[in-house]
Amino acid sequence: MSARLRGVARETEEVVAAGVYRTADGREVSIAAAVGVAREGTRVMGPGPVPVPEGVLGTAPSAPRIEVTGESSLEAARRLADAPVAVLNFASARNPGGGYLNGAQAQEEALCRGSALYTCLLRAPGFYDHHRATATRSTRTGWSTRRPCRSSATTGAGSCPSRTPPAS
Repeated sequence: MSARLRGVARETEEVVAAGVYRTADGREVSIAAAVGVAREGTRVMGPGPVPVPEGVLGTAPSAPRIEVTGESSLEAARRLADAPVAVLNFASARNPGGGYLNGAQAQEEALCRGSALYTCLLRAPGFYDHHRATATRSTRTGWSTRRPCRSSATTGAGSCPSRTPPAS
């Protein structure tokens, strides 16, 4: 576990709670509304099939596009933000954010450090309660969480972009 990454997690959670941060050039950026939408839109899905709302897939069938790139999940999501994007979170089934608050380094933790994901995961206690009560470490159950996100709800690629405290 990394003390530096624990500090980044602490700073990210301060920014998310404040709903605002300052860029390196002093500009204030509000993320409160986008974080609110993401929190309120967080849903637990499962364990059965996930319904696809009408119109989500569009009217014309299209082939999925698969790319392998040298960028993080959040960098790819930001690059593709003009189209519907889903980011797969290789998540802990038992602990929101995995070891994010303790400075662990894995994909879910990186997503939490660069976005408001952790605060959204806290809105899905049933997901974690179910897995703590029933799943072994090697069992996957088919449950998932879903949350809407906009690029403005993120705090930076891996850390807060400004490295300055939240505006008060």
